[in-house]
Amino acid sequence: MKKLTILLLFISICILSTNGCKKDDNNVNPDSTFTLLTNSYKGQLHLTFTNAYPSINESTSIDVDVDRNGKMTFGIGGLTYFGVDDNGQSKIQRDGELIIAPNGSYFMNDDKVYFAVDENTMVTETFKVWYWNGTSWQLAVNETVSETWKDGLSFILIDAEISGSVVAVSTANGSVTWTLTLTPVPE
Repeated sequence: MKKLTILLLFISICILSTNGCKKDDNNVNPDSTFTLLTNSYKGQLHLTFTNAYPSINESTSIDVDVDRNGKMTFGIGGLTYFGVDDNGQSKIQRDGELIIAPNGSYFMNDDKVYFAVDENTMVTETFKVWYWNGTSWQLAVNETVSETWKDGLSFILIDAEISGSVVAVSTANGSVTWTLTLTPVPE
């Protein structure tokens, strides 16, 4: 009986020791931290604002950091623009400023990492129109417009790494192109 007890004890120790060393991919170490990305990233969110009439072509960039959990941290930036066009009969002038303070986070779609970015951009513009009455310019329109861009942008991580992920929007007030570029930070 003593030999049987020792044999059972020996077998139990062997089983416990082999199971204790066996790797189980389904177990998660409670001390480990989940990371979405293999690297953190540094980059820029670039904005180009263009308009045909009057001619405007201005751009700026804001720094962005992305941690391994997909959390985005943006800088704050601004852009001023001015355009005037005079065809001899009428003159139009746009003079404005954009204050850009975006925020964003990641989301997954079909196993791809995307970034949802709220552009959070305050726009203030003075819009003036004159007409020529034969002897002088007469001011016909003088408006100040304020609005906030919060439509939301969606960028693809793999595109941002390679050549920049681009979102472009065109309206009667001009065209806006946002480009997110990211470079992996060596760990």
